[in-house]
Amino acid sequence: MAHAKGTHLDGIRTVDDVRERCVVDHDTGCWHLRGGRGGKPMVPGRPQKIWIHGRGCISAPKAVWELDHGKPMPKGRRAVRTCDSFDCVKPAHIRAMTHSDAQRRIIGGWHDMTPARQAQLVRICHMRRRFTPEQVAEMRHSTETAVALARKFGCRAEQVRDVRNRKTYRDPVASVWGLAA
Repeated sequence: MAHAKGTHLDGIRTVDDVRERCVVDHDTGCWHLRGGRGGKPMVPGRPQKIWIHGRGCISAPKAVWELDHGKPMPKGRRAVRTCDSFDCVKPAHIRAMTHSDAQRRIIGGWHDMTPARQAQLVRICHMRRRFTPEQVAEMRHSTETAVALARKFGCRAEQVRDVRNRKTYRDPVASVWGLAA
């Protein structure tokens, strides 16, 4: 049984093969990647991987960059979309950047981003939030709800609950030798 070009068994060989699996947005010019065999659209927040002939399964932006340039991604670089679309694989919208360059682009381009992209970045930053010892003490001793404290500290309510229940920011364990003194 023959399989259509671009399926898992044959693999993608050129940028045109990738283009066949996309829906083009004529307003922005973005190529919105669809799932295998032209199925469902990609899901935000999930890694976008495609099967490249001779390489295996790699990230979609990296695959498109490598197919477009005809060489592997340089060491220490990552494929970064320069548009605000999470599923765009148009070669003109993908650049090879260092991690620090990508971060500067994200921070510097904040005013140009769509509200949805800004909200996504805020959620990612809040998930990695670190608290000072004073903030931890306030969370543990406050009578406010976890939701109210989360708004105050710019984090998620689960993080406040984890601090209160000592799942994170545990107290240092007292030494057995210190107890004997």
